[in-house]
Amino acid sequence: MTGIYIITGTSRGIGKAVAEHLLKTGNRVYGISRSPSPIAGSPGFHQALGSMTDPELIESVFREVKDALAHERFDFLCLLSNAAVLDPLGAIETCAVGDIERHIQVNLAAPIMLTARFMALFADAVLRKKVVHMTSGAARTPIPDASLYCATKAGISMFCECVGAEQYGRQHGFEIAAISPGMVETDMQKTMRSKSAAEFRPSDRFRAARESGAVQDLETVARRIADILEAKTNMGQTVSVPDWTN
Repeated sequence: MTGIYIITGTSRGIGKAVAEHLLKTGNRVYGISRSPSPIAGSPGFHQALGSMTDPELIESVFREVKDALAHERFDFLCLLSNAAVLDPLGAIETCAVGDIERHIQVNLAAPIMLTARFMALFADAVLRKKVVHMTSGAARTPIPDASLYCATKAGISMFCECVGAEQYGRQHGFEIAAISPGMVETDMQKTMRSKSAAEFRPSDRFRAARESGAVQDLETVARRIADILEAKTNMGQTVSVPDWTN
């Protein structure tokens, strides 16, 4: 199966690792990131520099993909909304209003708008189509000093469930799922481990997870995520990477 993938956050971490794996298996990837990706220039990789909150950039990428679908043969079209921010950390009353707005925009509002435009533009495309959002165990587990991150990830999970109910049974409809990767060795994990208890109360929990071997290898997780993207999953389901078997 030859797929065409649109992935946000491909400059590092999970987004970059998943894109690399998909390229190795012969797919085409359109990567959206604010900074250049180390895989720019790789065969099959198309880089779009800018923010996923920029509607003109997103429209340009989607139009490029639509043109590719009109002139080439693909079996699968997938949007992976992966980009997210962790900051601000701390008790909510210490967070600046502007930082709160940016967090909600990047982690929740932009992924929802991205999905809406993707589904509108490719509604008539006759091929298998899937939307996947990265969520987190934080969507279900309260983390002190990370209330914004927990709340926006919970919102993404519920959004997927609702859209799954909307799309269920539609002819030429979209599959939709959320992926919870578990603890993965990324910059986000390193940031949480690096904080003092005064800056981020659960920091010792994340350091202990690393020391106990509970933090997963990035490449292994990327391969599993690529498998989940290609697999048929229940509509609106949140798929746990550590529990994934195929």
